Amino acid sequence: MEENKEVFGGGLLESIDAMLADKPVKEIGQKTENIGKAVNKQTVKDTVYDRYEKPFVHLHLHSEYSLLDGLARITKGKKSPLLDTCKELGMPGCALTDHGNMFGAYTFYKSANARNLKPIIGCEFYTCDDMKSTSSAERNHLVLIAKNNEGYKNLVKMDSLAYIDGYYYKPRIDLDLLEKHSDGVICLSACLSGRIPRLLSSGDYEGAKAYALRLKKMFAEGDFYIELQDHGLPEQRAIRNDLVRLADEIGVKLVATNDVHYVNREDYVAQDILVRINTGKTVNDATGMEMGNDQFYLKSYEEMMEIFSWCPEAVTNTIEVMEKCNVRIEKEDLYPPYKPDDGSKPEDYLRKLAYEGLERRYHTITDEIRERAEYELGIIIRTGFAEYYLIVWD
Repeated sequence: MEENKEVFGGGLLESIDAMLADKPVKEIGQKTENIGKAVNKQTVKDTVYDRYEKPFVHLHLHSEYSLLDGLARITKGKKSPLLDTCKELGMPGCALTDHGNMFGAYTFYKSANARNLKPIIGCEFYTCDDMKSTSSAERNHLVLIAKNNEGYKNLVKMDSLAYIDGYYYKPRIDLDLLEKHSDGVICLSACLSGRIPRLLSSGDYEGAKAYALRLKKMFAEGDFYIELQDHGLPEQRAIRNDLVRLADEIGVKLVATNDVHYVNREDYVAQDILVRINTGKTVNDATGMEMGNDQFYLKSYEEMMEIFSWCPEAVTNTIEVMEKCNVRIEKEDLYPPYKPDDGSKPEDYLRKLAYEGLERRYHTITDEIRERAEYELGIIIRTGFAEYYLIVWD
């Protein structure tokens, strides 16, 4: 960031001010008129542009596992509306950051790998000052992404504790817990519901800066990013200048996201109805969770570059985040082994016990009884549950 200070300093901030004031950028000088080209030339072309045809991935995304809120379907029969569309758009990967849970992580991981897309596993956590306090329902959003398996385990740990110890209307964590489980984790500052954007929206720049610095210190160098979003909402554009300034002053990078809640633009109506079911409202009622427009869909690289043409590095920095992430989720057999006393295999021992029980109950084992017993035993053994049944029996 330091080497680009001339680009990310006054010139970039002035260009944003000009856009917000509906002035042509050229009116504030050649320096800001060509800012997109300058950033592209100095920070982008020699890195991700050379390795990816379309250097962008979505890092903030809500699937059907963001219950009664997200509508970007991971699975629909044998298809994946979300991941198949990512593939069609030429994206090299995709993130999953559902609200307050990681229920879809394994399904997403398998589905992405099957399509040769890099799965980026994360969660948009609900944060508060004290997760064990029930004196206030106030909460903020924070996007956390697993960089490696240690980070994945830390996210799972925090997600579990959010439900066990921090549940109050929503599963919550606090920064004290995050600080203990920040290894292997990447942090994005989140949407308008994040603490940093909320402080900026209220005019408390110094408070936002102090909070950002605290987050920056929790993570490895370069693993905290200031998130930029632009869905055409005035609230977002009102704080854009401050977000850029904040990133520059504390020495972190910007990253562009689109807070995806549905795959196609026309799906916004279905997603709105989903939220109304969630809140118990009709189509004529205000829900308090309105998105504001139809821009929260899975946008293409070209669309994101057009929106953030004033700062293309924020778009391509998503690739930097993706390349840091290398999580491997392997399906482990979590059952403890069962060793029969007679030294036989668990499957054979289960069959022996079953037939001993049949003899006690029926005395004479008919062909019909034997056929039914073998059918049941076959299912148990074939699905790998023989040791489970023996453990329960023991």
